[in-house]
Amino acid sequence: TKQSHLELIRQCQAIERRVFPRSEAMEIAKELGKSNQFLFVALDPSEPCVGDGSSPSGAGGVVIGYLVVAISKFDCCARISKLCVAPSHRKRGVATGLFSIVLDGYLGFSGGSRAPDAPSIFSGIARCQLHVDPDRQDAVSLYRKFGFVQESVIVNYYALGRDAWVL
Repeated sequence: TKQSHLELIRQCQAIERRVFPRSEAMEIAKELGKSNQFLFVALDPSEPCVGDGSSPSGAGGVVIGYLVVAISKFDCCARISKLCVAPSHRKRGVATGLFSIVLDGYLGFSGGSRAPDAPSIFSGIARCQLHVDPDRQDAVSLYRKFGFVQESVIVNYYALGRDAWVL
């Protein structure tokens, strides 16, 4: 339902504000207002439920991680604009799972077929790109595990003296 969709976005935004400095925090609802942006969430069904026995998200659990991807048909590229896992759920494969779903299931990068429910906008995408702070070693390791390599550097991307690697 629209209500549960809004609740998922609210939960993602709450994690976003806890994890990232204000200058790096994405306004998730605003980004998702663009027709080429997609949100993937990881839920923990064991998190406490609310009064009526349903989960706060209405979707079978509480958000513990999310990934936002923009699809560009212009240059046939998927751009991961955000990947975040709640600190209490890190080192449990959540980010790996989200990446696998998007890269393998929706984009078909593993050589297999795309998920049958993948929107048609995901077809024909030939590459995936993202930015990462090279000091976030866990993130860099994850991206390399999926075959990402550094293409370039954007100087002072995050702040003065904090560059971004383009992978």
